[in-house]
Amino acid sequence: MTDALKSNQYVVTYKLRDSFNSLDRLEDIPASYRKLIHVKKSMQDRVNVDNDDMYLLYSWIDNNNERLVVDGTRFTIWTARIEHQRMKMYNETGTDLLPKEDRTGRYDIPTIFFERNGQVYVAIVTTRENALTAVRSLINNNNIDLVNNYLQTDQKLFEVFERRLNFR
Repeated sequence: MTDALKSNQYVVTYKLRDSFNSLDRLEDIPASYRKLIHVKKSMQDRVNVDNDDMYLLYSWIDNNNERLVVDGTRFTIWTARIEHQRMKMYNETGTDLLPKEDRTGRYDIPTIFFERNGQVYVAIVTTRENALTAVRSLINNNNIDLVNNYLQTDQKLFEVFERRLNFR
């Protein structure tokens, strides 16, 4: 998280379910998530669901669970590695899928878990809507309280993180 927060980035904050009442419960967050790739209709019969290359992998690459405190708020920073499909997925004739390394890319998404008033929240820093959706899938949407989401954005708290963690 040492890179400067870019002007086109935004932060979205979600409250985790009530069962996450402290950062110590983060071990209940899945370590990875697999998503089957999307292919054109004429290729669907060639997708072998038993082949790992047919999935996009979302995982945590940096979750040392180091607990930090800023202005009385406990937090930890994890990094989500998100694989995504590239626009070019097929060979020149459009009859075969390219190898996975040629048809996928990845980006790393800083993710801040923090405690406030006996609840745990997650702040996702990204420029991409699809990355936001992917990180939510990695956390597991069932772990996110989308109904009672009190902190859709908490600009003041993020300004504290930004100042203390030197995002700029």
